[in-house]
Amino acid sequence: MNHRYRFEQRFVESDFKMRLRYFLGLNIPITKKNNNNLYFSTYNEIFLNIESAVFDKNRVYGGIGYHINKNIRIEAGYMNQFFERSSRHQFNIITFVNF
Repeated sequence: MNHRYRFEQRFVESDFKMRLRYFLGLNIPITKKNNNNLYFSTYNEIFLNIESAVFDKNRVYGGIGYHINKNIRIEAGYMNQFFERSSRHQFNIITFVNF
């Protein structure tokens, strides 16, 4: 399990914005072997504006991952991003590399 929170300052289309982000994620091993290479990954991340229209977006993700070795893992999954008046569905393929 991991979580993080951020306070961001951004320039979007020549407009200065400030927002808060909170991320909560969970990786659950699927295999019971010593290496636990295969896992299920899920997370939720919410974005809140400091000024008007407090809700910005919410990301919900679920996928399957594989540890190639101790420094590299890959993941494939579905993400839905909810906005104030719409949503966006996407399929993600992600590579994580630790140095």
